[in-house]
Amino acid sequence: KPDLYGLEGAAISAVQCPGTWFMCNDIGHYVANRILYCRLPGGRYLHYHRPELHPDTDKLNRGPSLRLTFEGYNSNAAKGPVGWYRMETFGGRLAENVTQAVAADIQFEALARCEARGYPVVMHTHDEGVAEVPVVVGSADEMSAIMAERPAWASWWPIRAAGNECWRYGK
Repeated sequence: KPDLYGLEGAAISAVQCPGTWFMCNDIGHYVANRILYCRLPGGRYLHYHRPELHPDTDKLNRGPSLRLTFEGYNSNAAKGPVGWYRMETFGGRLAENVTQAVAADIQFEALARCEARGYPVVMHTHDEGVAEVPVVVGSADEMSAIMAERPAWASWWPIRAAGNECWRYGK
């Protein structure tokens, strides 16, 4: 019987036992209606359609294991035929998906706080927000402090922000 632990173990357990929540710290996995739901700490969900488990051998030859697959949509013709196809995932990819999604949730909340406090966001990238304000309004330090405020669901996370003031955007 394969050992199940971490995000991958929680996801596999959820596929094996639909209707039951399996947790890995503050990340939950649950299967209903042939969808594997991954509940993020902020309450948002990632969805993996039609999950399936396939018998496999552990990559380090430690014995039997299970391979998790789901159906995903390819919209990039350069990466193969456009449409639905079965994709394989594993613990590292699940962790990457959770990490990127949680980072986006933190940034989204930070940008919304900036907007609410008088910093109109005109652009953002994966790790920064740009606001355009009159010279006499606010400061980069004040906006950085707003961005570094932690959401209630991430109260113990080390979140930092830094910024600068300039006449035009630049790295």
